[in-house]
Amino acid sequence: MRLALQETYEAVPAPKLVIAVGGCAIAGGPFRHHAQVMNGAEAVVPVDL
Repeated sequence: MRLALQETYEAVPAPKLVIAVGGCAIAGGPFRHHAQVMNGAEAVVPVDL
């Protein structure tokens, strides 16, 4: 999902607005700090809200 999120973010023209919804998207959820989890969308793209 990291690659898909990065490619989608780069494909969207400016101005860009990213809204993270849900525990997993905001902070990584119950699997935070595991090797396969990025600890939220903000680790991949800049999150506005």
